[in-house]
Amino acid sequence: SDYVGKGKYILVDFWASWCNPCIQEIPNMKDVYNKYHGKGLEILSVSLDQDETDWRNALQECNMPWIQSIDNETGVNSAAYKYLIDAIPAIFLINSDGVIIASQLRGESIGKTLEKFF
Repeated sequence: SDYVGKGKYILVDFWASWCNPCIQEIPNMKDVYNKYHGKGLEILSVSLDQDETDWRNALQECNMPWIQSIDNETGVNSAAYKYLIDAIPAIFLINSDGVIIASQLRGESIGKTLEKFF
């Protein structure tokens, strides 16, 4: 809610430092960030790491310039629970009205989906 409604599209990326497919998505995320951030795209990465040190080390290694957060809560208080995350990476596109307009984005589908809106 801190990011929605400010005239931007938000790409929400649930990931973790221990998730190899998540790490493999980072180059795709960097490409779309570089291409669309100046046009109104924001990326919010939500790590599901339980160990904050592992998360911080991954952030340094991966050099992701967008907004980072960690959701190490469990149960109904976690963002992963609220988004019904059962596997990662899980990437959602949210429009400026706060509506999820795309989900299950991976690889080239991220850029192809964003092309429709930018």
